[in-house]
Amino acid sequence: TIEGIMEKEDSTNEEFIVPKKLKQLYENKDYSNYQDENGQLRINFISSNDITGGNSGSPVLNAWGEIVGTVFDGNWEAMSGDIAFENKIQRAISVDIRYVLFVIDKFAGANHLINEMTIAPSRNISINSFEGDKQKESDNQNENDVQLSFEKTKSFYGEPVPVLIGDDFKTVFKKAKTEFGANKNIKFWWNNNIYTTEQK
Repeated sequence: TIEGIMEKEDSTNEEFIVPKKLKQLYENKDYSNYQDENGQLRINFISSNDITGGNSGSPVLNAWGEIVGTVFDGNWEAMSGDIAFENKIQRAISVDIRYVLFVIDKFAGANHLINEMTIAPSRNISINSFEGDKQKESDNQNENDVQLSFEKTKSFYGEPVPVLIGDDFKTVFKKAKTEFGANKNIKFWWNNNIYTTEQK
């Protein structure tokens, strides 16, 4: 968390100098919407992704294909990964995408870049849910849970296209067909991808 940055501050070491503005944001707990459910600003996380030299900067994706972090290092044991991957000890270290967005927005003041991005919705879903019956969970989702935004649009080659929000594509697609009709020329955004309402 950001507390770790402050604890490791060392004004005599270039790699551990903490900028004044970052200190102010920390002292004021001015994290905007980038903190976790406990109010903590997450900086890094580890995973069992298999990486090698040159992977720094690679995106770490979740089950929905959304970027949740960026790889920048590995533990010492990960250095043997070019020969064999040892799942029990090798780890990839990544910067949390929420911290990346925080730095762009609050620290650098470049919120115009944030406005150009499609920010994924928060998801209240347990990792254990992936171990269950996914199809049953999908079929039981209420179609009314899908939010259609007619005011919020995103450009597709200059054409304003509505953005649909929902966890399950099958339900989103069904809702889109109901609202817009089935046609290969009718488009909608979902999870940062463009789709049509044509059934294939």
